Amino acid sequence: MERSDLKSRLAPALMLLGLVLAGVVCRVYFRGIPNFMPVAGMAFCRVFFPLAVAGVLVPLAIMAGSDLFLAGYQWQMRIVVYGAMLLPVLFGGLLKNCVPIEGRDADENGTPSPLPSPPRERGSLIAIATGLIGCSLASSVLFFLITNFAWWPWSSMYEKNLAGLLHCYAARLPFFKYTLAGDLFFASVLFGGYAAVMSLRTSEKPAVSLAK
Repeated sequence: MERSDLKSRLAPALMLLGLVLAGVVCRVYFRGIPNFMPVAGMAFCRVFFPLAVAGVLVPLAIMAGSDLFLAGYQWQMRIVVYGAMLLPVLFGGLLKNCVPIEGRDADENGTPSPLPSPPRERGSLIAIATGLIGCSLASSVLFFLITNFAWWPWSSMYEKNLAGLLHCYAARLPFFKYTLAGDLFFASVLFGGYAAVMSLRTSEKPAVSLAK
């Protein structure tokens, strides 16, 4: 196997491993801030990888790895939380419409490439910001609604009627701001870091002369 082939095979795995390790460290480090997690932001990496499985593996691996160091909770809620954390993977597909990605989805043999693709062109900052904010907000709202709806019948704090459900949501509303802040912060860092690296990469490329 040639060195270039080996590098092309290892690069995606190393990138995914780096995202998972960074996500685990950040979630454990910020554990003192309720619901301030990097998982949703990391799940948006689906934008950079043609294979959807990459977006699925990252949030699940981050949650499983960080839960080893954090206080446990009921397995029923764990399933719900893990499932809700996969929703940003779907939004990652939508973000592709806002973040232009160069078509490097297949090699000369037609085989899909798992490598992230550099930007084809600079997308509108407004479109990118709107996409990030919209997807982060939708992810945060759905996570809030789903997890608290699942917690309501298990908790003895709330009555098992509509008033009790609304009480559950109202009581958890102060934590929503941390969920939204975490999603926005880590998604912005991920996309901002990617844009900075690509900008540096583009600036380092030598100019191509059109003269014959």
